[in-house]
Amino acid sequence: MESTLREVDIWVLKSSGFMGLGMPTPPPQILSLKLHLLQSEWNQPTSAGNMLRQSLEVFQMETGFCGNVLEMDYGRYSALATGGWWKQFWCLSQKYSVHLKLGSKWLIPLLRVGDRALMDVVCSTDHFTSSEWCIINRVRKYKGVHSIGDFVMCDGSTVDPWILNRQQGSSSRVFSVEKPTRRDFNLFARAIRLVTSENLRLNSPLGQFVNRPHRHSPWFVEPDGSYLYKALDDSTYLRYIPLPSSRTHRTFSEPSLFSGQFSRTYHASVSLVPSADSVKLLSTAKVYSPPLLRRSFLDRLRSLPNQTLWKTFVVDGDGSWIYRGLLRNTLVLMSDGSYDERRAPDVCSCAAMIKCGETGLTASVTWSERSDRFSADNYRAELLGAIALQLLVRTACEGKYISPSMRPQIGCDNAGVVHHGNHPWRPVASRQLQADLLRFTRSWFVHVQ
Repeated sequence: MESTLREVDIWVLKSSGFMGLGMPTPPPQILSLKLHLLQSEWNQPTSAGNMLRQSLEVFQMETGFCGNVLEMDYGRYSALATGGWWKQFWCLSQKYSVHLKLGSKWLIPLLRVGDRALMDVVCSTDHFTSSEWCIINRVRKYKGVHSIGDFVMCDGSTVDPWILNRQQGSSSRVFSVEKPTRRDFNLFARAIRLVTSENLRLNSPLGQFVNRPHRHSPWFVEPDGSYLYKALDDSTYLRYIPLPSSRTHRTFSEPSLFSGQFSRTYHASVSLVPSADSVKLLSTAKVYSPPLLRRSFLDRLRSLPNQTLWKTFVVDGDGSWIYRGLLRNTLVLMSDGSYDERRAPDVCSCAAMIKCGETGLTASVTWSERSDRFSADNYRAELLGAIALQLLVRTACEGKYISPSMRPQIGCDNAGVVHHGNHPWRPVASRQLQADLLRFTRSWFVHVQ
C-alpha cells in the first residue's frame, strides 16, 4: 500500500484546490481507527475487547520478547511476527511516532530474579541474522519456553539438558504449533551455548523465583530433605525416601504412592538413574509464594497515581467503614459538578461524598480541573464527580469480596452520566463529547461491577 501511495499521492491525495482528488491518506486513517478501537474496547468484557487481549497475547508469544514489543524497532525485529492486527499497528505507530504504553499486567512475566527473555538475548548479539532469529524462535516455541529461567535448573546456573534434545515442551501457556527441522535444532543448540556457555552454565546465576513456572515442574522436596515428591496431580504424589549411602548427590529410591495435602515449599531438579528405580537430587529452590499484603483503605488511597487529587479528601476514621457499608447496603453516594462559563470558561469543578446511614460517618473530596474553553462544560464537571466516587469505591473494595447484593444508593443529577454508567459495555462513539472521561469511567464501572 505504501509503495503504491508514493506513486499516486501527487494527484490522488492532494486536495481539489491543488488539482488533486482530495482522497484521505489510508495509513493515518487506519491508525486512528485502531487507536479508537483500543481506547473504546481495551480491557472490556466484549467480543472486541477479548479479541484485542487474546491477539496481543498471541503477538507477544510469537515475537518472544520481554517488555513492550510495540516500543522496539519495527524495521529490525518485524520478521519475528507474522502479519496481523498488532503487527500493522506496530508498523503504523512507529511510522507516525505514536507511543502506546502497556501496563505491567499485560506483559509476559519473567520467572526469576535476573531472568531475561531468550529472544532478547539472542537478538542482542551480532552472531545471527534475522532469518536465523526466526529459526531459533521457531524451536523456542516448539520447546514452549520464553525466558532463560524456563530451562535452567533450580540452582539458577545449570542448563537443563532437555533444552537441547528434540522433545517437545509442555507449558500451561499456549504456544503455536511448530515443526522444526534437524538443521533448526542444531542452530538452536548453538544459540543456547552462545547465550549461556560451552559447558552449559550461566556465568551469572539467576536469583529466586518471582513467579510460578509455566512449564510442568512435578518435582518437590521437603525443606529438610527427608522426602522427594513427584506430583501426579493436585493431591497424588510418588514419594521417594533417601538412600543413606549416597554422597555427591542425594539419591532417593523406593517410590510409594502418597495421597493427601503436601506443602510445596521447594522445587527440585533431579536426574533419573538409568536401569534403576531411583532419582538423584541435583538442586533445590524455594517455591514462589506471593506476599500477602493487607493494606488499609488510606494506604491504598495513598498508593494511587496523581496524589494531588486527594489533597482535599476528608474521611471519618480510617475509611474501613466504606467497605462495611457497601456490604450492608447502608451507604449513600452523591456527586455533583460545577461550571460557570462567565467566571472561568476553562475550569470545571466537582464534589463527591459518601455517607453511612447506619453510623453517620462521612467521606468527601473536591476537585477542580483546568483544561480549555472547548472541553470544559457542565457535563465534564459531572463526569469528574462520578469518577471521584468510582475511585473511592474501587479503593475500598480492592482485594476484597464483591457481593452481587451490594446496592448502594448513588445520586447524580446528570442524565448522561447515569446513562453511560448504566450501560458500561456500550462502545464510545468516535465523536462523543468528553470521550476521554467516558472511556475512563466505563473501565472503572466494569471493574467495580
